[in-house]
Amino acid sequence: MTEHLVQFQNEFLGANTWAQRKDGVPLYLLDQLSAEEKLLAGDALIKATQLNDTWPIIGLGYLRSQKALPTLYLLLPKSEDITRITIAHAIFLINKDPLMASTVLKETDKISNWS
Repeated sequence: MTEHLVQFQNEFLGANTWAQRKDGVPLYLLDQLSAEEKLLAGDALIKATQLNDTWPIIGLGYLRSQKALPTLYLLLPKSEDITRITIAHAIFLINKDPLMASTVLKETDKISNWS
């Protein structure tokens, strides 16, 4: 495993503390990967995708992972609030599905506290 892939595993997939997550999703780690490593990272992100953690979802959208679409579409109706917005955004980044804009608008209408 290359140094960049190990760093992705540790600092993206393995980021489980506030100190590791305080600055947001480290998308620059994905930029450092080769094309082959990005495929491996995409597979790992798909396996890590769940409703209680948006980091893998954001990563899949950033990678434009076509392979992730079935998982994202499956999770979309099960999600709420910011997670639903994050999933819709990832789907839109991947395939430009026009229905995702209305999904985001419906969710933002529900937000009463923007902080």
